[in-house]
Amino acid sequence: MVPSTEVINAALQAARKVNDYATAVRILEGVKEKVENKGQYQAYLEELKPTIEELGISTKEELYGQTL
Repeated sequence: MVPSTEVINAALQAARKVNDYATAVRILEGVKEKVENKGQYQAYLEELKPTIEELGISTKEELYGQTL
């Protein structure tokens, strides 16, 4: 079961509020592990894109050059 984008958004905001960048990246990594397929993960990233860009968060794939 994957949380709604509102819950993930709040978690990302909270992680960055306390300046915990690593936790923010791990939240996105957890979403990737919980979704059923890559398409669903991409949909989550698209929905969360404004927040991700606003907070300056990178996905694990962006950090390490891995493919989705």
